[in-house]
Amino acid sequence: MLEKSKVLAIEDIIRNAGEIIRSADYSRLGITQKTGSSNFVTEYDVKVQKYLEGELKKEFPECGFLAEEEGQGENKIGEGYTFVIDPIDGTTNFMLGRRSSVISVGLLKDGKPIFGGVYDPYNDKYYHAVLGGGAYCNDLRISVSDRSPQSGVASLGTSPYYKDRFADGVGRLATGLLLEFGDIRRSGSAALDICAIACGECDGLCEHILSPWDYTAGVAILREAGGISSDFDGNELRFDIPTSTVFASAASYDTIMNVIKKL
Repeated sequence: MLEKSKVLAIEDIIRNAGEIIRSADYSRLGITQKTGSSNFVTEYDVKVQKYLEGELKKEFPECGFLAEEEGQGENKIGEGYTFVIDPIDGTTNFMLGRRSSVISVGLLKDGKPIFGGVYDPYNDKYYHAVLGGGAYCNDLRISVSDRSPQSGVASLGTSPYYKDRFADGVGRLATGLLLEFGDIRRSGSAALDICAIACGECDGLCEHILSPWDYTAGVAILREAGGISSDFDGNELRFDIPTSTVFASAASYDTIMNVIKKL
C-alpha cells in the first residue's frame, strides 16, 4: 500500500491542478483539433498535464507516465510506478463552459491499479481510493448501489472520436439500456460517470472504446467501492491500449452485459 504521506501529497497536487482549470481565461483557450472527430485539446489541458507530471515526478522520481496530451507515447507501462493521467477529462464540456470536467490521475504498480484520484474542481469533490483502503469522496466513504436496474440509471458513452465505426452500435446500445434501466445519463466525462457509479448515483456505464487515461483512476475507485469493470467480452480491462469498457454495480453488471450481447 502507498504511504499515507505519498497519498496526501498526490491529493495536494491534484487539487492544486484544479485551480488551473478554475482560473481559465475562456477568451484564450487555445483550442486545436486532434486526430478523430470532435477530439479537441486546449492550452489548459497541456498546462494541467505539465503541472501534474512535474509535481508527481518530485514525489515519485522513478515513475513513468501515460497521459492524454503531448508526449503520451514516450513512456510505456512496465515495472514500477506509472501514472496514467487525463488532465481535463471532459475537454468539450470545458470548452463550452459546462463545468462538468475533472482531473483524472491513476497510479499503476507493475501494470496494476493501486490508486485513483478524480477531482471535480467546480464542486470541490475529490474521489479517491488506495488499493485495499476503500473508496471516498472527500472524507466520506462511498459504495455502489444495490438497487435493481429498473430503479436506477445507466450512463452511455458515445465514442464521439470514432463516429464512423460505432454510431450504429451506440444507437442500438442506447435502445437496449433504455429498455432495461429507468433512464440514461451522459455527463461527457467518463471518469466522472465512473465515480457516479462508485458513490451510488448511477448504476452502470458502457462505451465502445475508451483510452486508459479515461478510466484507470476510475477503475481503482470503483473496485474499492464494490463495483465491477470489464471489456465488452467480460475480460479484465487492460491499461495499455484503448478498449471497450463496462463499469457497473454488481446488481446491474449482468444486465448491461446482456444488452451488449444482443448488439
